[in-house]
Amino acid sequence: MAIPLVPVIVTLAALAVVLSATAVRPAVAASFGVSRVPLLVAHRGGAETAAEGSLPSFLDSAKQGFPLEMDLRTLADGRIAISHDATTGESTENSSDTHVSSLTASQWRGMCLTWDDTWRGTWSGLTDGLWTGSWASEDCWHPTTLGSVLDALDERGEDPTLVVENKQDEVTLTRLERILSTRGLKGRTLIESLDFGEIAAAEKSGFRTMYVMHKGEKVDVDSIAKAGTDVLAVSSFYPTSLLARTRKAGVSLWVWTVDRPFMALRWARTGVDGIITDHPRAMRMMLAIDFAELHHAGWDLLPLDALSLQAEPTITRATGRKRASPARLMANGGR
Repeated sequence: MAIPLVPVIVTLAALAVVLSATAVRPAVAASFGVSRVPLLVAHRGGAETAAEGSLPSFLDSAKQGFPLEMDLRTLADGRIAISHDATTGESTENSSDTHVSSLTASQWRGMCLTWDDTWRGTWSGLTDGLWTGSWASEDCWHPTTLGSVLDALDERGEDPTLVVENKQDEVTLTRLERILSTRGLKGRTLIESLDFGEIAAAEKSGFRTMYVMHKGEKVDVDSIAKAGTDVLAVSSFYPTSLLARTRKAGVSLWVWTVDRPFMALRWARTGVDGIITDHPRAMRMMLAIDFAELHHAGWDLLPLDALSLQAEPTITRATGRKRASPARLMANGGR
């Protein structure tokens, strides 16, 4: 029985995109007839090749070209831990629920992170065998520190965008700015927060910012835009009609944390600017194949934002601050 040639070519082209060493780029999307693709952000470093929050998870995602999302807390010796949780009970295999802030860097890095790899079944084998990761070779994934991640990225010559949340003001913005500026990373860092006060302070310090909405919180897009916020991040359960309002206001819209394939397709086809996910590689594969198939079927897709921090319009805020142009963001190392 003869195999239809066009679908085979389309599928092979999509897989070629997936297996490339970098994230989906505008030129690749254009070859599928898609003008923009959503930015895929590795939530806590991603959980595909290693436990999220471990050094290998950040390095593997950076090598693939994904922005790295992380949460910061201060350790007892003053070092900065990458940890979403205030205590060790849920994120590590520690038998007692210890406050992260009570540990030294050595104690923190000596623990083992929990890692649930049941996501592989969720993706129905989409990712099996398509990349080599470290996941099969380790019995213990250790938590890490900001310094360890930045040192390793520098050694490898990686320059990913960083999406950083300062948990409960444990790491002062002044200290974070000094660390990132010294390494030349401030221009590639997006400060995220659920607190508008912290967003305002980060804006004043010259950072790009992302305001994270609580689930179910009413969205006042105009106020968010007037505050100078660059990105609004909402739960994936918000209505997709929100995108039209944010685009009109000149604010990029990201959704978090999207790990369900159907939810990812729903937002991507609508035209969201960014998707924060534990599974960026699997998402990239699925979207590449989906875009290729939709183009072959003659669908007229809404424009998707290829790299949201580059594709933002240059507009004047009520505060008088002008958005950085795509060229300026590129000069600052933005992806």
